Amino acid sequence: MSSPSLRAAYEQVCTMSAMSVVAEDRQARMSGASRRDMVLEAAVGEFGEHGWHGARVESIAARAGISHPYLLRLFGSKRELFLAAMDSAFDRMEHAFVEAVATDEGDPVLALGEAYRVLLRDDPAALRLHMHALAVAGDREVGVQITRRYATLLARMRALSGASEDRVRTCFAVGLTLTVVTALDLPDRRGDLRWGAKLLASGAPA
Repeated sequence: MSSPSLRAAYEQVCTMSAMSVVAEDRQARMSGASRRDMVLEAAVGEFGEHGWHGARVESIAARAGISHPYLLRLFGSKRELFLAAMDSAFDRMEHAFVEAVATDEGDPVLALGEAYRVLLRDDPAALRLHMHALAVAGDREVGVQITRRYATLLARMRALSGASEDRVRTCFAVGLTLTVVTALDLPDRRGDLRWGAKLLASGAPA
């Protein structure tokens, strides 16, 4: 084999090796992101069921199918994991609201209410997590973050609906009441939006 041929073969091997390293690195990053999402899903469930004080990081790791030490590599502390799970729960709600208003041609406030009812039915742990977060809002970091997220949520609801501030507050109050009803699992009331719909519709423009 001539020298140029050897050089060309060597360069080809180097190029293939470099591409393999990049692919493996990309796969590792994607896997890490996927594992992080799995941990957050598990954390929302665990914190939603047991609250900050009752939830166990070991249980979250088990739910996510990873080791406790690896979880702590992703999230350095239980507080950090709780804050991330709380953000994830709020993100789910905001996404559901955006989708509801985009696909419903009726009253946008009623669309927000219906989206919340569906969340209560399909994802109650995430909404219970909001209540657990309120219960520990005396913690400075939790208090600052949940205040910011609720303020952002109210602003988003008003922007999506175009409704008055009073009507958005009514929608918000109805949602909190339904969350309490769901958390207590009151008979014949869970997820029932009929009475709430009357309140929401009462403030609609003529």
